[in-house]
Amino acid sequence: MNNKKRVHIVAFDNPFPPVYGGIMDIYYKCRSLKELGCEVILHVWEYGRPHHDQIFHIADQVYYYERKGFLRGWLSHSPYIMRSRTSELLNKRLAEDDCPILFEGIHTIS
Repeated sequence: MNNKKRVHIVAFDNPFPPVYGGIMDIYYKCRSLKELGCEVILHVWEYGRPHHDQIFHIADQVYYYERKGFLRGWLSHSPYIMRSRTSELLNKRLAEDDCPILFEGIHTIS
């Protein structure tokens, strides 16, 4: 049985490379948790930044989710910033275990 602590982190954008504000916070949070021995499962909403293999220095598993286009979220009561980040697959993966979940930004909660 694996006694390693696990945590899911849902990021509003790809945290690598850490070159701007909120992404720097997510990057260093993931890195610190991994250095402390946590298994980091990173869920990333794609927002035009390329994938990098170096992301596996801060996360054990990485899942990418495509944001919905502007027109698909247009006719909704929810703000576009939130509506564009919905995924049944993400919800399914988060429900597979009872590990803590860190949602980075209120717009990652849908």
